[in-house]
Amino acid sequence: GWPSDIALFDRDAMIVAQTTRDSNSMLINRRPGFRFPVLLTSMGRAYLAFCDEERQARIVVKLAETPGADTELARHPRRLKRLLAETRQRGYALMDGDYSREVFDGKVWALGVPVRNERQVFASINIMMLRSAVSVDEAVKQFLKPLQQTAAEIAEALTISGGAPRG
Repeated sequence: GWPSDIALFDRDAMIVAQTTRDSNSMLINRRPGFRFPVLLTSMGRAYLAFCDEERQARIVVKLAETPGADTELARHPRRLKRLLAETRQRGYALMDGDYSREVFDGKVWALGVPVRNERQVFASINIMMLRSAVSVDEAVKQFLKPLQQTAAEIAEALTISGGAPRG
């Protein structure tokens, strides 16, 4: 019952490609085409953390050259590198707490995983939850494996069909 999105990387942001969101949702209403920051969101962090080193470096350089608070972390390479390493190690990314407070009044948080095969990351997928209803530990126990399985199935379908995005 929690909303979920699939997002693609697009130049300097993530873009919602598909969503399960109800269009009547007041708190979390993001439709396909919605753009959001890479470095502050679970899907952006999941995408970037699992990219190969060369692609990751190119993206970080572009983000560091882009002014604004949404890209500030790119100008702190040690901190970003540590965050991405932690994300890879645990297998999922979390939304930045300050971003949650700014955009969702701190009521929402998200868990994101990459959609990838052994060669590349195609996209990322998340699940968004109310902070008051589900803790990170509960969500990891209940939703991480199904979310990773869904991401693996999407990646396999993209790989088999040859429909995987390039870039």
